[in-house]
Amino acid sequence: MQFFPFRRAYLLRAVYNISMAKTRQFLVNLIFDPEYNGYVADVPQLPGCMSQGKTVEAALKNIRKAITVYLKATRSEKEPRPWEVLTSQVEVRV
Repeated sequence: MQFFPFRRAYLLRAVYNISMAKTRQFLVNLIFDPEYNGYVADVPQLPGCMSQGKTVEAALKNIRKAITVYLKATRSEKEPRPWEVLTSQVEVRV
């Protein structure tokens, strides 16, 4: 069995309202990336919707733009149905 080294990640969650025809809320995961020296933002409900920023505020500002662009790009298609997101915490003995 091959083991991969883990990079320390800090996970923050924020719910963001996106101003469009209707207001929707999305879960945003922010993970600190030491190689980038900033935060990577991911929206689990919108597959492939990601952004980044050197600070938490910049990452949230950028992901807000990314969500807006994502929703506009899929507007011509059937309304995207956000995936159900379950958040859980597990304990692992090392």
